Amino acid sequence: MTLYTLPSAAMSEAPQRLAAALEAHASTKALAGFMAAAGRAGDLVDNSLPHLQELVRLTIVNLVLTRPGIDDGGELERLADGIASDEDMDVLNEDETKEILRYVLDGDWDMPGALALAANLYLQNNPAPDTEIIDAALEEMTSFLDAQSSAAAVPGPVHEIVLLQPGTLEERKAA
Repeated sequence: MTLYTLPSAAMSEAPQRLAAALEAHASTKALAGFMAAAGRAGDLVDNSLPHLQELVRLTIVNLVLTRPGIDDGGELERLADGIASDEDMDVLNEDETKEILRYVLDGDWDMPGALALAANLYLQNNPAPDTEIIDAALEEMTSFLDAQSSAAAVPGPVHEIVLLQPGTLEERKAA
């Protein structure tokens, strides 16, 4: 088995984590192609919310939904296709183990680590990870990254935490 050296200096965090999660199970060719595309895309993936969310969605669709037992009722697949019914959402809301997938597919999750989490859901307790499935997923994501690499990175939203403390502004400045 050949392991690809991680990380690439030009690659953003999301593809680095995904490659690290899959490197022991992917073919060298598929992993190298994905890493090259991620390197060309650079900061685009982590700094553009739509690009990050689409890459996460592709990871879920191409890895998690292919594993037997993850989506027996098809609710996650319908959510990924944008046609989930209220009944589908009720079923998904009952299963806490699918909460992460539900958030990702519903477009509400923008954490770069989501790609590695999705890959780990495919690999976790999987007695025989299928290299062909992993390679196909990496090739799909490589195509996506190559198609987007000419686009300019659009910064994602700024998340701020506001800490409230008792006292006046002057007291806080003095402290």
